[in-house]
Amino acid sequence: MDALLTFIGYEAVWLSAVIGAGRGLAWPGLGAAAVFVAWRMAVSRSRGLALGLLVLSLVIGGALSYWAAARGWHAVQFPSDPRASLAALAIGWAAALPLLSVAARRIAGGRS
Repeated sequence: MDALLTFIGYEAVWLSAVIGAGRGLAWPGLGAAAVFVAWRMAVSRSRGLALGLLVLSLVIGGALSYWAAARGWHAVQFPSDPRASLAALAIGWAAALPLLSVAARRIAGGRS
């Protein structure tokens, strides 16, 4: 049952992203993804593994989003061989995300 609910969640996120993009809106896909990630983290039996996979996907996705922006919209320029630049972006995201996570926890802890 868990696999079926996960599949339905993935499809709902994808559908929200596509419908939102068709109307020029990013927030429906982002909102659906945020709800899906929060739900998966809440019901996961191995939160450490789930969090690790989430961070890995964000690091890879962060670097690949720059590559897609360079290829599709020419919003970013890379050298003819972008591997080193993409690796640097991935390393940057890998360093930034844990730091942002720690900062968010401290900020949230300070309000409690």
